[in-house]
Amino acid sequence: MNIKSAIKGLAVKAGVLVILLAPPLTFLHYFLPRSVIVEVGAPYVKRLDNDDNQVGQSQKNSGPTRDVFFIPTFEPGSKRPFVVRNEDTGWSLMPPYFKFNSADINATASKLTGKTAKLRYYGFRIEFLSIFPNVLSLEAAEVGDSTFPWARTVFGTLLLGGLGYVYFLLRNVLGKLSVVFAGLSFAFGLIGKAFSLVRKPKGGTP
Repeated sequence: MNIKSAIKGLAVKAGVLVILLAPPLTFLHYFLPRSVIVEVGAPYVKRLDNDDNQVGQSQKNSGPTRDVFFIPTFEPGSKRPFVVRNEDTGWSLMPPYFKFNSADINATASKLTGKTAKLRYYGFRIEFLSIFPNVLSLEAAEVGDSTFPWARTVFGTLLLGGLGYVYFLLRNVLGKLSVVFAGLSFAFGLIGKAFSLVRKPKGGTP
């Protein structure tokens, strides 16, 4: 095997690995919490319908409506906005945060307006789809305070360890199965030869 073929084989394996890992990693990246240091703006409320469209006097809403808190934040020392929604997750198991304190977080945001805070959230901000991350907590902080993702690190370490353990078990099981299958193949081969000798005509082949 030359170097070009080896590189091509590695590229194919890497591509398959990326395709297999992309969906679960994106899922985990969306739901696992992370923290940033921000400057807090004045919170506000929007009335949304079931399709997350803003409801106004000239708009026809789609079914029941709900009031959703939003908190505008900014990178410290800049005007770049990062808007998050502040909505309870309730008893939903996905994500399993059991958040019921959106009103309290909104009150904290009002108190911290114009100040620096640590924002803990999950989700993505996708502007053209009007998707906002959901805030999990907000507390006073200073620029330079740690935002190390302990939850993501611990969960990722446990997940990788679990996957490695499963791979180790499967490798051992597959290795034992290969030995068993090789033994069965050898046994069936001997049985086949024995039957062929028994069924062979005494006078040889015509």
